[in-house]
Amino acid sequence: MPTETDLILRATRLLGDRLGEGWSVRSYNEPVRGKGPGVLQPEATLSITAPDGTNAIQLVETKAQMFPRDVQRWVSALRPVPRGNKYLLVTPFLGPRARDRRGRVDRRAAAPRNHRR
Repeated sequence: MPTETDLILRATRLLGDRLGEGWSVRSYNEPVRGKGPGVLQPEATLSITAPDGTNAIQLVETKAQMFPRDVQRWVSALRPVPRGNKYLLVTPFLGPRARDRRGRVDRRAAAPRNHRR
């Protein structure tokens, strides 16, 4: 089973390789202080720099295993995170049912709450 550190290193390398030449991806393992109990704390923060110098921050959560039943709980834990922040879930494998469930949760989260059909 890969460790949290292994998963973060692999994700950092893979993202840097996928983005290509001129891009920079750096990992910081310093804790981010949330406000209040139950606020999800990222295991790492990625600083992503584009060739033009534009910088973005990506919060990273690692899971050694992620089952379909775990997806809703994990997404719910993200709710207190401010809108501008994005989480990257890093796991060795995410099966088709878990990917499908994540997609349904994302669409529900994006829908307006007072929307009527």
